Amino acid sequence: MTGSDYGHAGPGTGTNRDEHQGRRPTWALGEIGGLWVAVALTAARFWSVDKRAGGLFVPYLAWVSFAAALNAEIVRLNRAK
Repeated sequence: MTGSDYGHAGPGTGTNRDEHQGRRPTWALGEIGGLWVAVALTAARFWSVDKRAGGLFVPYLAWVSFAAALNAEIVRLNRAK
């Protein structure tokens, strides 16, 4: 594995702070989008080497998708105020 295999660790590091402290939920949504892309690319890369390894990223991708949906709802509700 190379350092690029761990690229998904960087995009998600600030999401928790931004999203949960309510500072910039729109920025957090963009960051989650970047995290989703990084996880999907990592899963695809692992899949090409070992299908089981790539498959292990499916629950993580589902969780990131769920987090993105929740954050999108927070952004939508804040705009409605």
